Amino acid sequence: LMSLRRLQVIVVGSHLDSVDAGPGINDNGSGSATNLQMLIEFARLYLSSEEARAKVKSRVRFCFWGAEEEGLLGSEAYVARLASDNPGELANIAVNMNFDMLGRWAIVAALVRAAGCLCLTPCDAFRLQWQP
Repeated sequence: LMSLRRLQVIVVGSHLDSVDAGPGINDNGSGSATNLQMLIEFARLYLSSEEARAKVKSRVRFCFWGAEEEGLLGSEAYVARLASDNPGELANIAVNMNFDMLGRWAIVAALVRAAGCLCLTPCDAFRLQWQP
């Protein structure tokens, strides 16, 4: 496998907690389910062949945060730990994709339009970039 240490990091995150007054399946079961499905698809594609692995240009880190509804505690603790223990690794993060409340079709449609492709879900958008 090629060394990924020198490459930038894409963080794909979602929070696992919800608020008492909200619909937990949307906030944020939908974001966490999308994050998990993207992880599964990425792993399946990455492990499928050397050619697929060669297409990887960045490390992808899938994160599932806790206590986000209490004040972003999980993600902020992660960033603080990286900043103190490994600031170089923190500097390698190129982008953070936060999946929150994707259960509404309008949100998914906006995400797909922003990605500039004609597909139905974020996972489909991800797959389109991996066509052989």
